[in-house]
Amino acid sequence: MKTLLIKVLVLTIMLFIGMQSAFAALLVAPLRVAFENRERTQEVILINQSDKRHTYRLEWVERSANENGTYNELSEEDTFNRASGLIRFSPRQVSLAPGERQVIKLLLRKPADLAKGEYRSHLRFVAIPPTLDSGEDEVTDGIAMKMHMFLSYSIPVIVRNGIEDALVNIGDTTLIQEGGKYKLRTELYKDTKWSTSGNLVALQQRNSQQEVVARLNNVNIFHESNKRTAELVLMDPNTPLSGPITIKYEGIYESLGKTLAEKSIVIQ
Repeated sequence: MKTLLIKVLVLTIMLFIGMQSAFAALLVAPLRVAFENRERTQEVILINQSDKRHTYRLEWVERSANENGTYNELSEEDTFNRASGLIRFSPRQVSLAPGERQVIKLLLRKPADLAKGEYRSHLRFVAIPPTLDSGEDEVTDGIAMKMHMFLSYSIPVIVRNGIEDALVNIGDTTLIQEGGKYKLRTELYKDTKWSTSGNLVALQQRNSQQEVVARLNNVNIFHESNKRTAELVLMDPNTPLSGPITIKYEGIYESLGKTLAEKSIVIQ
């Protein structure tokens, strides 16, 4: 039995390393898809950057966002504006050779009576475990071992029916220390039910010019939440900031080039 447990542990480690490699090798672009008023088609590109073939299954997953950027899985009974029922995508499974790319096509079918608002689901890419050795189950002392491990990665897919600008305000910003490293904890607030996406940067005047001293990219405030708490990583996490700094929330995707919010503060 001890020998069996050791073999199971070894197989588990091998599968976990292989699955991690599958996602380290997968390039997904873009990391967020949005259908605006008149748009009906979008594309997601997958590229296998490894030297091995990997297979991925695509599926919808329903999640709501918390104010700290994490997610809760939704049940079928939960009320939520879901985009999955409005969108078809293909293919649903891809097998990519080293260096190969695949275009995933998304088609929006929006009913004429769709209520104004924003809808979201997450498109999940599930790595299918590679076949080990011959693919047959190993039998030890009359016990058959058959193991499957699935890891996944997902991106938000948004449908907007009617578009309004979301006004964002920057709230309290404090310097914190965790594990010996310094971060800037910043609160963002928005006043509408429309989502925003942007990069958070902190700038400080140094040597006659403003330099980025902390950053956090791809900060989303989704439609179901009006607050987001984010932690910016300092460029020099071992040294605390002090003095005046400027916090900016710079738009990306459809808001690229826009400053969504800005605030000057002093770190004591």
